[in-house]
Amino acid sequence: MRCPRCGHNQPDSPECGRCGIVIAKFLARQQAPAGVTVAPGDVKAPPSGAGDFRARLRAVDGLAVRTAAVCTERMFPLSRPRQRFFHSLARMIASGIPLIDGLGTIETNSTGVVRRLAAAGRRGLEGGLGLSASLRAESRLLTPLALALIEAGEQTGDLVPMLDELARIEEEKDAQLRGLLTGLAYPLTVLVLSCLITPLPELVLGGTSDYILSAVGNLLTLAGVGAAVWLAVAFSGPVLGPFLDRLPGDVERFLFPSRAGLFFLIVGACIRTGMSIHQALELAEDVFRSEANRVAVRGTADGVREGKRLADGLGWLCRAEDRVLVVAGEQSGTMDRAFGDLARMHLERATRRRRVVTVVASTLVAVAVVGWIASSIVSSYQRQMEAPMQELEREMNREMRGIWNDS
Repeated sequence: MRCPRCGHNQPDSPECGRCGIVIAKFLARQQAPAGVTVAPGDVKAPPSGAGDFRARLRAVDGLAVRTAAVCTERMFPLSRPRQRFFHSLARMIASGIPLIDGLGTIETNSTGVVRRLAAAGRRGLEGGLGLSASLRAESRLLTPLALALIEAGEQTGDLVPMLDELARIEEEKDAQLRGLLTGLAYPLTVLVLSCLITPLPELVLGGTSDYILSAVGNLLTLAGVGAAVWLAVAFSGPVLGPFLDRLPGDVERFLFPSRAGLFFLIVGACIRTGMSIHQALELAEDVFRSEANRVAVRGTADGVREGKRLADGLGWLCRAEDRVLVVAGEQSGTMDRAFGDLARMHLERATRRRRVVTVVASTLVAVAVVGWIASSIVSSYQRQMEAPMQELEREMNREMRGIWNDS
């Protein structure tokens, strides 16, 4: 038999061994007339009374669950759960387990984001959709690039290698994020220690309770500022999106140096799965947010399609020594290896730049904190030295008023 979706030839089976669709449901979906709606008699009347109250309560509960899910998706990185999902699904398919059964197994034995992705894929396959179309129901959890790569893997029959490459890409994103958080550990430690050291004069002048109140107040202020910054970054996508789209290409590559590395990593992954170079370039352009960089990628892809050298088209992104690798890959037919080397080099450069920025920022924070602590200690001891003089002045004023009243 021949799969009606991807054309794969296989023995008679209810499911396609390549793309995983349930064939009968896929055919039923294809044969259904467009614009079919539910008959009015099939619509149940809305509940009333206690049933109406329970329905509204369930609606409020569902809204709260969806709101919490959206907040979780925006506030916490998803690279690690996506990497687990892609890796687990690739291993299931590679071991001979049907795609729909593998998704069911992952759904049963997972939680959180991984479970939601597996459940969306299973429901879509049971309804006759492909994997990429099924996962679009959870498009907030997956990037458009990941969905496009999964669809390309289904069309070429190389779903397992594409899932492995996606897992590798998400692992690299997670490594970049962990490197950033590790770099922030030192300045955060300095800030926390400053919150505890700054109120030390209160321990001398006011006692233990005053010190504890000041230290707790400083820590709460620091936590509030950190939470505000985290929320601003997490929910600033709609606000910063148009601004990032209008950034000059050079500015985006300077501010986000790891994006070039991820771009080369994705292009190399697509080439390893049998995709042409210009198709890989067009898929990977979504790594960049700046429209100028996207236009440059599309121009490079058009040049490759017209027969121009890829090294010349990548001059806007690569250094001269990097273009040597591209030329060598073109001549030897090892473009996947060349793009892998380019990805590693650009990610290493991004890591070095992040370390330099972190050291400079940490030094500035440390200097500012030391100055803050020193000024706080000096002002506290000044108050301590001035306190007896102020008390003596008040006593003299009282004596002068007494003498004046007696006279």
